[in-house]
Amino acid sequence: MPASSAPPGESSRNGPRLEACLLGPFEVALAGQPVHIGSPKQRAVLALLALQAGKVVTSEALCDLVWDADQPASPSRTLQSLISRLRRALSSAAGGSVDAGDEILRTRDPGWVLDVEPGAVDALRFQELTARARLRSGRGEAATAVEDLRDAIRLWRGAALVDVVDAGYLAAHAIRLNQARLDAVEDLAEAELASGCPAEALARLEEHVDVNPLRERGWGLLMVALYRLGRQAAALRAFQQVRAVLGEELGIEPSPELAEIEQRILRHDLPLAGSPRTPPGPTPPSAPPETPRPPPGEFADYSVVVVEDHDFQRRTVVQLLRHLGVGTVSDAADGEEAWHVLQAGPTPDIIICDIDMPGMDGVEFVARIAERDLACSVVIASGLETNVVRAVEAIGESHGVHVLAALEKPLTARRLGEVLRQYTRPQGPRTGRPETEAVPSEVLHDAFRSGKLSTQFEPRVDLTTGAVSSAEVGGRWHGSDDDPVPASLFMPALAREGLLLAFVERLVDASAALVDETAPTRLDAPVPFRVAIDVSLLPLSDGTLADRLAEMVHSRGQHPRRFVWELDDVALARASGVALEVLTRLRVKGFGLSMSHWGSGPSWTNQLERVPLSELKLDRRLVAGVTLDGKRLAAVESALGTARDLGIPVVADGCDSQADFDTLLALGCSEAQGRFVGEPMEAGEMVAWALTGYQPHELGSAR
Repeated sequence: MPASSAPPGESSRNGPRLEACLLGPFEVALAGQPVHIGSPKQRAVLALLALQAGKVVTSEALCDLVWDADQPASPSRTLQSLISRLRRALSSAAGGSVDAGDEILRTRDPGWVLDVEPGAVDALRFQELTARARLRSGRGEAATAVEDLRDAIRLWRGAALVDVVDAGYLAAHAIRLNQARLDAVEDLAEAELASGCPAEALARLEEHVDVNPLRERGWGLLMVALYRLGRQAAALRAFQQVRAVLGEELGIEPSPELAEIEQRILRHDLPLAGSPRTPPGPTPPSAPPETPRPPPGEFADYSVVVVEDHDFQRRTVVQLLRHLGVGTVSDAADGEEAWHVLQAGPTPDIIICDIDMPGMDGVEFVARIAERDLACSVVIASGLETNVVRAVEAIGESHGVHVLAALEKPLTARRLGEVLRQYTRPQGPRTGRPETEAVPSEVLHDAFRSGKLSTQFEPRVDLTTGAVSSAEVGGRWHGSDDDPVPASLFMPALAREGLLLAFVERLVDASAALVDETAPTRLDAPVPFRVAIDVSLLPLSDGTLADRLAEMVHSRGQHPRRFVWELDDVALARASGVALEVLTRLRVKGFGLSMSHWGSGPSWTNQLERVPLSELKLDRRLVAGVTLDGKRLAAVESALGTARDLGIPVVADGCDSQADFDTLLALGCSEAQGRFVGEPMEAGEMVAWALTGYQPHELGSAR
């Protein structure tokens, strides 16, 4: 338990001493006796209060942090109940004293405070010790800094909050604490070197870099320790080892600081003995060499801003982007700094943004840039749990920000390259909100009449047979400058002008022609070839809609089983009673019915009970690069398991690589679409490609 100046069993407040241990499994003791805390929510509340020991935490903040987006019907009442049970547990541990719980867990408007000294909470004691050690190191007091840091590291019993980390926002605190532990290990090794103890530093650093091979600072200190022990060759081999690790894992070269250490070792320019007033850490060169840039390529005209508070991770991402050939890369250490950069300069193509940052965090930052239209697309990069990242995605998109992807740290060159290739510069307003004036009425009507609004098909493959089994049809429009106009702009405009149903009829025409072409081919066996059409913006409250769609298909000599009407999860979530009747009638008439964005929305499971779906479409944000993100992989596996239990086939959108395809096949997904399967193309082109250039189970070989 944390050290303190108070006698055992007492606190400076003359009451029973409460001690909380967060640096490992969450443990609480009162007067030296363990306190049994009941439910996970009670443990989460007490852990959050312990992290703010001595400070008032508001009821609103506790509700938001403990329940995140999944709050109960009466969060305040539920929270009050949790507090009452915690007080009873504390009173029971204090020998039944009815006042003990109230004295330790006090009510303070507008919330509660855990009335204990910060030194009684190991996480706060750790922060105090490491902060004091850094001050002492800065004054050249390396020996006393070593003692503080050793005491700080001894407080750890495992990963921080390891058994309550899934409780809401505690994940962010756990990440911060675990990161601080790694920093403290390196601080201790540096202080040991400065106090003339390279052998102790070396033993610590060898284990450290073995477990954390991407920590460049740790490798630099290891090289210095080896050199000071007279092992120059081993120090140089260590540099080659970290160079290989960084190249393989991240696709980058070592930092200029690390390269300078190698050069100083080669020149015998490092002191062989430590000096308490000259910390032997990495010394940056007076003019750091520029990272070699590749020749101009596909990303040469892109501009990217990296917003990340961790120096090493920010520098790594910047180097990755430059290695990929991104033309303009800038960075900021937090949301506030990035906010000023964006206001002062041109709007970047992409912002890569961390969520958990001091001051203005990623949630506030995304909301603010949306208000001022300061971003074309955002990539969320985070180590937080999946549900937190998904919530930030939803917040961004609700504000009109195009969230290009959500990536788990650490980022890699391959994953960043895949995301950059997904980016398309928007035409017209950058905001993702449907803009009523985004497409002028006369321009839209002219495009519709002249046929500039055409159709294209994105092929899908059956993952069991490897055959092209269906296609998704959508609109395509090249504007006056021949740049594509996004469907997110012209589809709402069609709805606004009353042209959407007529355009759907045009899609049905093209789909019927495609079905006719596939009829005499092997594409139509053993299962009839199908076409999916998105009708999310159609007036589902129109009771005649089912009959009108059926008439469209029948009048073209087609059977409804060839057509799947696709709606996004938002449209289905808002479906009224009349809309549900329309959708049910479509199924009765033989049509398929699909829900897109499956697996990503907070209420998607409810739709399975309300709507007679024949198909589910996995959200491409979950699918693309799924093997690179363990949490997304678990989400995809769970969604597919649910669909399998219900007997509903699943189409995966975003199958962009061989790894995606292999994973979806192994998990039992039914169909897939994406760049790895085939790009959108015209109907005749797609049939020719499928029959002559495409071989089952050899995806991508013809492209």
